[in-house]
Amino acid sequence: EVSRAADMTIVVTMPGAGDGVQALKAGVMEIADAFVVNKADHEGADRTVSEIESMLELGHSSPEDWQPPVLKTQANDGFGVAALVEVVDRFITLAGNGVERRRRARVATRLRQIVSARFLDHAEGEGLEPGAFDRLIDRVAGAVIDPYTAADEIVGVALSTSQEKSRRV
Repeated sequence: EVSRAADMTIVVTMPGAGDGVQALKAGVMEIADAFVVNKADHEGADRTVSEIESMLELGHSSPEDWQPPVLKTQANDGFGVAALVEVVDRFITLAGNGVERRRRARVATRLRQIVSARFLDHAEGEGLEPGAFDRLIDRVAGAVIDPYTAADEIVGVALSTSQEKSRRV
């Protein structure tokens, strides 16, 4: 969800978070555009950087693709923050079309959510009889019908209500 909602995704971890590196292996590696190991002054920071870099090398990306950098920072004194800002600026510049594609996909997703919500509001408010939605939920929960059939009923009623309205206009 985060990677679809942002122009750039930065994954922040810290040394000694062995579970954190395991989590990175579990899917976060694919969404990160940059990795930050915070608390760079703590023991194990270099090892954490090496582990992330090793996992990135296992990925199968072409040399012209953006290679997520691994940076060290210290939030308490600002160490590494300037380098991180440079990486963000470089990513936005180099990723150009990729960033625009993400933005367009984000707008498309949001528009679909809005249309879905409005359609459902219409179906519940004007298309379905009072209590019909709850009855459909009960039928699906009771395995009388499947959710797809229930959705088809809702869509059918909502569309027929809309068509009747447009004929009256």
